[in-house]
Amino acid sequence: MSKKKQKTADSQSMSEAEVFRMKAPNYLVCFMDTCPLHSQCLRWHVGQYADPHLTSYTAVNPRNAAMGNAECPMFRDKTPMVMKRGLTQMYHEMPQYKAYNIRHRLFALFGHKPYYEMRNGTRLISPDQQQLIEQVCRENGWPDPVVYDGEQEGWNW
Repeated sequence: MSKKKQKTADSQSMSEAEVFRMKAPNYLVCFMDTCPLHSQCLRWHVGQYADPHLTSYTAVNPRNAAMGNAECPMFRDKTPMVMKRGLTQMYHEMPQYKAYNIRHRLFALFGHKPYYEMRNGTRLISPDQQQLIEQVCRENGWPDPVVYDGEQEGWNW
């Protein structure tokens, strides 16, 4: 098993605190305790696991007027949601020309690397991304449901 697949599989069995601690160094965090949304914000909760010994972190700018209020554009809901995994089954019943058009439209939307990470199941597919995939399929004349390889509960990073 590749390191990425192992890391994804391991994160399924890790506690919330372990996942947040692992994510903190490479995630845009927030330290704004006065924000009215902080109790539900994923960025704030991950920020609580930031290593206090590090001198710097990538964080939301507290001096930006758009941050730290009920309309914060950086807000990420902390509630886990059902995420889909893998697109390897999606094209099996499709005619080749539709599969080609859909795949290339998804490349344009997500980029090649993220698309292949989603396809191979190393990157979970958020509900918003699921809607985009569904929309692309409909726009390209595919009426059947999108078939994913599986699903799991996770955070919309």
